[in-house]
Amino acid sequence: MGISNAVPDPVTEGMTEQALQILLAAPDGWRSVVRDLAAGWPAARPLELSYALVCAAQAIETNFDDDSPSRTASDKVLRLTALLSTDLYAMEVLEMPANCAADLRSYWTIHDPYFLQL
Repeated sequence: MGISNAVPDPVTEGMTEQALQILLAAPDGWRSVVRDLAAGWPAARPLELSYALVCAAQAIETNFDDDSPSRTASDKVLRLTALLSTDLYAMEVLEMPANCAADLRSYWTIHDPYFLQL
């Protein structure tokens, strides 16, 4: 995925570890992972969440065989990360602040509750 050369950051490493724990804890762990990261790191920049989610997906792809049930979580989280990016774009169009994960939660509450209800 092209992220292996990125400089490690303690915040995103913690988010990545949390994402992996959520994703691997239950077959449907992917459903809450974006919401859980946003709630757990409200001051994090939104793209830090995206980065951590992609890193978690990469870790799953690296450590599990293609036929492993865990690979489903990787596929799902990549799709959710794409949806997260559309939320960030919508926030920009609506001229809403998008400086931190708490801003995402505000957007979800006002405009698009998908991640709050997933």
